Amino acid sequence: MGRSLRLASTQISLAPLSSPEVFWQRVETLVVKSKQQGARVLLLPEYITLSLIVHGHEASIPFRERLDAYANSTYKEFERKILELAKRYAIHIVGGTYPVRLADAHVVNRCLIAKADGTSLIQDKLNMTRFEAEEWHIQSPQEPLLTIFELDGVRCAVAICYDVEFPRVTAMAAGAGVELLLVPSCTDHYHGYWRVRHCAHARTVENQCFVALASVVEGDARFPEMDVHYGQAAILTPCDGSFPERGILAEGQLNQEGLCVATLDLEELGRIRRDGSVLNLRDQNWFP
Repeated sequence: MGRSLRLASTQISLAPLSSPEVFWQRVETLVVKSKQQGARVLLLPEYITLSLIVHGHEASIPFRERLDAYANSTYKEFERKILELAKRYAIHIVGGTYPVRLADAHVVNRCLIAKADGTSLIQDKLNMTRFEAEEWHIQSPQEPLLTIFELDGVRCAVAICYDVEFPRVTAMAAGAGVELLLVPSCTDHYHGYWRVRHCAHARTVENQCFVALASVVEGDARFPEMDVHYGQAAILTPCDGSFPERGILAEGQLNQEGLCVATLDLEELGRIRRDGSVLNLRDQNWFP
């Protein structure tokens, strides 16, 4: 194989923590397993910090108060630790998402892209679900921007959960040359998971790109805002060329913490973009 990238995508449990150290031990274990299997990129799920946000709080304290406190400053510790792990293990970590309060007082849902060299980028979620907007008061950024970046020479973008359900978002990424779309997700029922999964797979066909999906699983029954989740990590491909007929390169065990790992063949992706059975990327009508 010529140009390629080894990628790991995760399913992480939101079960109650006995201590924050348990959370970080679990994350580090997934980092180590990814490295042992040769991964250069590790994708973590949306709202990975929920179990940290509620840890140590009584159920009587409104969830919004805990989320606001985390968004005000505590998130900085999460960023620091993810950056440390990326540098220590020399692996790129697309660090899931966490709430951040901006200077204008808005709370956004943010993804940290921690590179192996210690540098970082961010991508804020562009489209909020009804629950995020109406219950948690999470908002879209005032200036919605799509961050395009490279990991080991592979052009990438992040579409956070609901964002992948909007073809215009990913069309912008594909138009900028993106080959890999990274989708951290958090879904609390099967309908939601399969909406995201089906849309993620549609994006592989439309844009002739790879899509990786990460999920949270389980939950904390003490808090109705995060009592149960359903998910399955997956690494998806266009349904063409030498890629799998069903377009599934790898997937995890449904609703179990763990990871799936696969090697992305960028040479084959380039070939089907130039000379595939269909040329979706070339034939799209790009509307203003």
